[in-house]
Amino acid sequence: MTHDHAGAKEILQSGHPVLHKKAAPVPVQDIRSPKIQEVIKNMIATLESQADGVGLAAPQIGIPLRIFIVAGFVFDRMKKTTGSPHEIYINPVITKESKEKKWLDGEGCLSVRWLYGKVYRSTRVTLEAYDYQGNLRSRGAAGLLAHIFQHEVDHLNGILFTDKAKDLQEFDPEEIKEEIAKRKDGHFNTPRFEISESQSDKPDSGLVQIDLSDNEIDSDPEN
Repeated sequence: MTHDHAGAKEILQSGHPVLHKKAAPVPVQDIRSPKIQEVIKNMIATLESQADGVGLAAPQIGIPLRIFIVAGFVFDRMKKTTGSPHEIYINPVITKESKEKKWLDGEGCLSVRWLYGKVYRSTRVTLEAYDYQGNLRSRGAAGLLAHIFQHEVDHLNGILFTDKAKDLQEFDPEEIKEEIAKRKDGHFNTPRFEISESQSDKPDSGLVQIDLSDNEIDSDPEN
């Protein structure tokens, strides 16, 4: 499956003011508006333009709103399948964090190219957020997904991973690209994001619980 990356935006780099300020919440009644849906489409196109990107926050493309997305291939790895859609999280809040914390290695960021380091993170979290249809959802996560959730919420609070990392190292981008090219998963397996009439109906009532806390996978985020 190919994507043309139409709508992809420039990814801001460390030092830009938007990356260092707390993002504003999205009014729930505006989530299904054309404006917010266009922001989501642009974020997806931007993420898909980066083969190594597992996540992206709205401030990274200059939009100071509390929105982030997680790449579909992250869920492919968890479920050992292909074709998982990207997931959109709006106004996310981490409601639970495990007492167990570790220095997680290999954390990087599309806004801090090509630095990687260790960050002290909870090994499990629960995140509550609205999806792109305005449904409130709660998801438990461990492994890479828990790592990504914490990284992206930091973005929305104006925090880059380098603000709290240790043992930072700069890697050769060509070596990283060569390694990524060998992988069998990636954005090319992700279905195109579309808004259908059925998707624009009223959101579900209540909180939907999704528990993925037992899905442990390696941490290697670039978001």
